[in-house]
Amino acid sequence: MMRVLALLAACSSPSGGRPGETSAPEPMTTTPPAPVPTATTTTTAPIAVCINEVVPDNEHGWRDETGADPDWVELHNPGDVRIDLDGWRLGQDPADRDGAPLDGLSIEPGGYLVLAADGLPDLGTTHLPFQLSGAGEVLALWSPDDAGSIVAFGATAADRALARETDCCEADSGCWIPTLRPTPGASNAGSLLPTVLVDRGATWRYTEAPPAGNWASPGFDDSGWTTGPAPLGFGEVVATELDGGDPLARPLGAWFRTTFSVADPGGLTAVRSRLRYDDGVVVYLNGTRIFAVNAPETPGAYATGLREEPLESRWHEAEVWRSALIPGDNLLAVAIAQGAADSADLRFELELRAAP
Repeated sequence: MMRVLALLAACSSPSGGRPGETSAPEPMTTTPPAPVPTATTTTTAPIAVCINEVVPDNEHGWRDETGADPDWVELHNPGDVRIDLDGWRLGQDPADRDGAPLDGLSIEPGGYLVLAADGLPDLGTTHLPFQLSGAGEVLALWSPDDAGSIVAFGATAADRALARETDCCEADSGCWIPTLRPTPGASNAGSLLPTVLVDRGATWRYTEAPPAGNWASPGFDDSGWTTGPAPLGFGEVVATELDGGDPLARPLGAWFRTTFSVADPGGLTAVRSRLRYDDGVVVYLNGTRIFAVNAPETPGAYATGLREEPLESRWHEAEVWRSALIPGDNLLAVAIAQGAADSADLRFELELRAAP
């Protein structure tokens, strides 16, 4: 059996400052990953263990028993029986089912196994005879009966992980996410900060007509806007269906606002956003632009690039400066720009999380 999972993602680092700065935040712009092929999966039989998380360029994160910080791969056993890995192999060539033997290793029920990809197998059974590349490559896991899971991933920034959003999830679309918070030897649920400030299904006020220039400011009157829960859009599976206008003359985009409360921003150690969007996006926090991808130079114009599948179904994660928050009510305002007048769809969904 062969299961082929193609994960191509890029983790972007914020620029212009450091999380938690007390000075005024600078605008942050990230560049989206390059277009990639759609992920494909072929399954003829189940496989008991999955490749659950990968850090292909580990510089300052997880350390092995020697104190070194090698690249690493995490395997997970989602079942309720122990899996002995005698006869299992892990390699970098999907055409070669030999790979590095995992003999002598095992994973307890619901357990995790972290393997050091350091090219130093003489250090022990948890050290692989190869290293990983942050530029992107392929990993192939084979069971004794030749059931296989092959994961291909794209360029990844240092100390960033590529992880299944839920442990050993199998869906092609949105299963794998880039994350700024690796969780070696633990559930990927821990890659999300624990406190939800804005839920994925939060209610947003929105309009498809270009608003006044101060629309992203806290004092703007949005009482005339329509309301609905996320995800919002058209041509997609959404909770709130936007009008979308003429299929051959779509509106330039859509504009969204929602509020959330923070009692003490100084008590937070990290704030992070995750969003799905199509095609361009600009995010404002309390009137300050904090994040943009494919954003037009002129407000109210079409996006400067397209974000198509599988990218539009993937979460894009970014740090948010705590100094942009204020005690009490805070405003998130988001502009989504269409890629073209005949765009087939539009999608927006955002989650904001924090850690105390």
